[in-house]
Amino acid sequence: MFWNRSSNLGSMFRDLQRLQRDMDRWFANGATPFTATSIATFPALNMWEEGNHFFIEAELPGYDIKDIEIVMHGQDQLTIKGERKPLSLEKSVCHRQERPFGQFQRTMRLPASIDPNQTEAKLENGILRISMMKSEAARAKKITVVAG
Repeated sequence: MFWNRSSNLGSMFRDLQRLQRDMDRWFANGATPFTATSIATFPALNMWEEGNHFFIEAELPGYDIKDIEIVMHGQDQLTIKGERKPLSLEKSVCHRQERPFGQFQRTMRLPASIDPNQTEAKLENGILRISMMKSEAARAKKITVVAG
């Protein structure tokens, strides 16, 4: 049997070019080989500022309130930690496991310092809502202008 080297090399070269294009596209979208975006951004959250408050909403479906912890570091860094327990399938056979379980931790720096004594958190329908009051030093202050 005769092996056609040139056609096999050409096919392999085209496959390598396609792989290189796919990898270039992947890295151009911000991916790195050491982080997975789904892990780096869990839980998905929104943060906004309104008046003298900051608000955070984080998606935590299936989490129990006793398995969530919120920690303030200094006056401008917040950490949300949690753990989802694996299903207990003693007499069952699992055919698919797409919902992850285990621990997570997400730390973020806030745009200004807050007063941790005026912070509230509530878990409702899988949404963690955190309300934080800006510290006195971080609040906008009006300065009165006097005639000279």
